[in-house]
Amino acid sequence: SEHLKNGGWNKFEKLIFVSNWQMQAYQAYYGFPWYKAMVLQNAIEPITPNKGNTDEKIKLIYCTTPHRGLEILLPVFDQLSKKYDNIELDVFSSFKAYGWEERDKPYEQLFDFAKNHPKINYHGYQPNEVVRDALSKAHIFAYPSIWMETSCMALMEAMSAGCVCVHPNYAALYETAANWTFMYQWCQDKRDHAKEFHGVLDTVIREINSDPIQSQIRGQKTYADVFYGWQMRKLQWNALLETLAKQKGIIS
Repeated sequence: SEHLKNGGWNKFEKLIFVSNWQMQAYQAYYGFPWYKAMVLQNAIEPITPNKGNTDEKIKLIYCTTPHRGLEILLPVFDQLSKKYDNIELDVFSSFKAYGWEERDKPYEQLFDFAKNHPKINYHGYQPNEVVRDALSKAHIFAYPSIWMETSCMALMEAMSAGCVCVHPNYAALYETAANWTFMYQWCQDKRDHAKEFHGVLDTVIREINSDPIQSQIRGQKTYADVFYGWQMRKLQWNALLETLAKQKGIIS
């Protein structure tokens, strides 16, 4: 992005960002004028929920790379698994998603812990259609993020899939969630973060069948499907490109 410095932004008709948080961070750093920027968020294909009975099993899921909070999730889940007999965690996590398998090495102990835990299923990297199927069956998206997300498609998909989403208000996550999720105050100290996450996740597990949570899930899914669906986003992209093409005289 360094070519945006010293007026480099002038080379472009428009700078497109995936969240307001990202756009404002870039503008503050590179100093381009606001009229040069625009937010067009990421988009997903909606997911149809296919949940099992929570009285029999409550399924949790983590489906992003390990450096985004897996080190907080696993010990917290381990503690809660001793309190609740009916919870299970699916972990889809590997840098293989980006073709960077060598970056998994620092997290091998975490992966081994997950593989050896009786209530955790470690899946490593899997294609998106496999993850989407798992999200459709999951009840809780457990994401104690320690990474500054510019946007979060995993959260968008989890919201669409009807998962109760538990995560901090860090970077662009609060914007992506749009107040439809169970958000908690992010903590820089990882032990304090784990305590905050544990408290909210414990509450969600205990109250997952309550009317307020079930009502929130329904509203959350409707929001995600409309505002993060490609039907909406393609209209916005087409409108932008047509406007720019008319300004340049490419089309009339």
